[in-house]
Amino acid sequence: MRVYLLGASGVGKSTLSLLVQKPIGLIRLGSASREVLEEMGINPKDFRHDLALANEFQERVWRKQEEMEKIVGDNFISDRAFDALAYTTMQATCAWKIARSDFFARQVNELRYGDRVFTFFIRPDRKVWQVACEQAAARGDVQSHWLDWDSVVAVDAMLKIVLESNDVPYIPVSSPCLQTRERQVVNTLKQLKRYCK
Repeated sequence: MRVYLLGASGVGKSTLSLLVQKPIGLIRLGSASREVLEEMGINPKDFRHDLALANEFQERVWRKQEEMEKIVGDNFISDRAFDALAYTTMQATCAWKIARSDFFARQVNELRYGDRVFTFFIRPDRKVWQVACEQAAARGDVQSHWLDWDSVVAVDAMLKIVLESNDVPYIPVSSPCLQTRERQVVNTLKQLKRYCK
C-alpha cells in the first residue's frame, strides 16, 4: 500500500504521517525537501532571490523523492508527491521541465490508476497552520513555516488544480482538529486495507 499526503506547507502532513504509519504498518518516507535542504546546507529563504538555486533545489527534490520511493518499495506513507510542483511553480522556472519528466508522468499515472495507491489531500486550516508555525519555530525547523498564509492558500489552490486536471482520485481531509484528521486517515486506510488483500 502506498499512501500520499498532499498539501501545502504547515497543514500537518508530516505530523499526520507520523501518527498514521504505525497503526497501518507503513514505512514513513522522510521529507525529500528537508533532506535536500540539509544536503545543500540552505534554507528556503536562501533561494527566494536566487533563481538558479531555486531551480537546482526543486530539481533535486524531485530526484530525491523518486530515489526514496524506489528504495522502500510499495509499503509506505509519504508527505510529498507531485505537490512539490506547486512550490516549483511559485519559486522556480523549471516547473515545465518537471511536469514533462518521466517521473512526474509515472507518479500521476500511479496516483490515478495504481493498485493500492491512496491519496489524501490535506486542506489548510488557519489555526492548524498557526500552531504548526509556532511548533516549527520552537524546534528551529526553517522549512515548515516559511510560507505566509496567503501563499499556503495559493499552494492549496494549485494542488487542487493539479489533482483535478490530472483526474487523480483523492480523499479530502479538512477538519480543523488533528485528532479528527488522524482518525479519518487511519480509519479510511484500515477499511481500504481490508479490500486490498
